[in-house]
Parts: sequence; C-alpha cells; structure tokens
Amino acid sequence: MTPSIALATILIAGAIFTSPWMIRPAKAEWEFVSRIDPIDDTKWAYAYATSAYDWKGDRSLFIVCTTDRSIEIRIDWMEYIGGSERPVIYRFDHDKADSDLFWTHETITGWDLNNNKEGAAVVSGAGFLQRLAASERFVARVQDFDFDTHTHIFDTKGFDRVLPSLLEYCPDYHPPTEAERQAAMIARQEAARQTAELARQQAEEELRSAELSRQRAEAERARIEAERRRIEAARQRAEEGRRAAELARQRAERERQNIKTTRQRAEEERLAAILARQQAAEERLLPEEERITLAEAIRSEDERIERESAALIEAARKRYVDAIRLKIEAEWVKPPGTPDGLLCVVKVEQLPGGEIVSVEVLKSSGDSLFDRSVEAAVRAAGMLPAPSDPSIFDREIVITFAPEA
Repeated sequence: MTPSIALATILIAGAIFTSPWMIRPAKAEWEFVSRIDPIDDTKWAYAYATSAYDWKGDRSLFIVCTTDRSIEIRIDWMEYIGGSERPVIYRFDHDKADSDLFWTHETITGWDLNNNKEGAAVVSGAGFLQRLAASERFVARVQDFDFDTHTHIFDTKGFDRVLPSLLEYCPDYHPPTEAERQAAMIARQEAARQTAELARQQAEEELRSAELSRQRAEAERARIEAERRRIEAARQRAEEGRRAAELARQRAERERQNIKTTRQRAEEERLAAILARQQAAEERLLPEEERITLAEAIRSEDERIERESAALIEAARKRYVDAIRLKIEAEWVKPPGTPDGLLCVVKVEQLPGGEIVSVEVLKSSGDSLFDRSVEAAVRAAGMLPAPSDPSIFDREIVITFAPEA
C-alpha cells in the first residue's frame, strides 16, 4: 500500500453464536479518531465501539476499510473461517424478529483470509456505509474450514454519527452541492413536518379517544347510580309493604276478636230473646199486642246483629284482600322504562293454607312488561296471608294492582 492510499477502518462490536436464532448484539457507543502512519504516511481513521464484548465474553470485530480504490469489509472471528469458495451472506436488519433475519439477504463472493485471521471481501462503495448507518443491526453468516456455520450480529446504532468523517475517505463519495444540500434540508424539514403532523393527529386521536372513554365512564357511572336508586326505591317500597302487611295483620287479628265477641254477644242476646218468648208464651201473661211488639223488637235486634256481623265480615274481607295486595307489592320490582300510574287486575287461586296455585291477568295494564312483573311478584310472594276468620277465606282472590296510584 502506497502513502497516497487513504485508509479508514471501522471497528464494530458484536457477538458470536453457532445458532442463527440466538443473537444478542453488544451495545455500542461510537468514537472516531484518525492518524497518519509514520512509515508510509497512510491516512487512517478509526470508528470504534466502547463495548466490544458480548455476554459470553467473546470478542468479534467488523471492519470496513476504505481506500482510494475500493471499500472492503473485514470480519475478525478470532479464528480461521473459510476460503474464497465460501460466500458470506449478510443483511441490514431494521427491528426484525430474530426468526426473520435470513428471509432476505445479499451475498458477497470472493471471501478470503489473511495472516491476521481476518476474512475480507470487496463491497460496493459509499452506499454500503450509508446503508450501514441507516440500519440498527448488521447480520453476517459464514462457514469455517470445517463447514460449520457461524452467525454474527453487530449493533450499528449510533454509527450515523461517525459516518460523515468516514465518507471523506471513500473513493466514490462526492460532497453534495449547495442545491443538493438545500434539497436534503427541505426533505428533512418536510419529513419533520410530516412527523409533527402525524404526532399532532395521533395526539388529537388520543384526546378524542380519552374523551370518548370519559363519556362512556360517565354514562356508566350514571347508569350505576340510577340502578342503585331504583334498587333503593324498590327496597323502601318492600319495607313499607312489609310494615303495611304487619299493620294489616294486627288489624285483622283485632277484627277477628271483635267478630268473635260480637257473635258471642249476638248469640247470647238471641238465646235471651228466645228464652223470654218461651217464658211469655208459657205464662201467657202478656197481652197479644205486647207479644207482637216484643216479637218485632226481637226480630229488629236479630236484623241489627246480622247487619253488624255482615259489616264486620265485609271489613275483615277487605282488610284480608288489602293484606294480600300489600304482600304482592312488597315483592314487586318496577321494570325499567315503564310509565307511572299503570293498573293491572289479576285473579289469584290459592289453597286453604295460602299456597299460590295460579295467577291470571284479568285486565291488562296495556304494558306487557308491567303485567309480567305483577305476575312475577304474585309468584314471589310464596304464601299469602291467612284471613282473620276462616269463614272469609276465598279460594280465588281478585286483586287490583296499582302500586303507584
């Protein structure tokens, strides 16, 4: 090599593996130095990585030599790896999964070794360096003398920072003209503008998505709150229904006692009147007119007693029906979306113990959902309240259900 030959050398840290899928490049931070050989005045330039060892501690170097005639790549595996008949397969990788590394590749033929245990091959000019700077990893696969395959991957991140200095030593590299620099600057500005515009659009989309998520969350909170209020209102209605049913039961018990007392008193009065008539007839002490008056008085008293008894029984029957209605209302849950003020008439068939046999809608409210909710409430009641007097029990009870009337 003559002193007129300019030489640039690049050292790239990497890792050596025998499996093409177990690839872990060492991280590199690039530095650049240059010097002149004192023997032949050859100009040298070095770009080297501060981290030159892989996780196994094995060192691997990737060397690019630029002269005024050509660019060569040199790969030092720390062992002899082959001769000219064995090509080197390589590729520039951009964030590809390890399993995709060798789907596409380029091949360098004319691979050879020197006495320094380096393999060398000629590649294209400055374009190779520029592609190297644009990539994140450089992958090469070679065979040694025993035909064993070696796969190497080199971290090239940060290589673009030393590229301008190295390009000065490339034989086919020509500095850009002012027009080319302006065009490149405009292209960079346009790329930056497009990147900023894309970032702005993405930010707006994220804001819209966040606002939509907030609105959905707010709607969900409102729905949950409405459901909570509905459940609370149903619970309060059920509690009020239970209290009303208990009051009705107590009133029915008092009424039962009143009916029992009234019947006992009426029976006593009837027996007393019969006894009085018998005594009068036997003694024949009263004139005919007085006997008629007495009989009329007795009949009037009997009618009064019957009327009072019937009124008491009717009141007890009404309270009995009210107690059943309140029991059903306590189990009723208003369907969402149904209007207020609906009315539904149902017929309930029961056994003497209060067990429900069937329920039938006699008069619809006009809202099938409301009607079904009433039927469900009747069945949920399970056992209906018992009447205060067994004589007022009805196997079939007609209930007018209007909980919000």
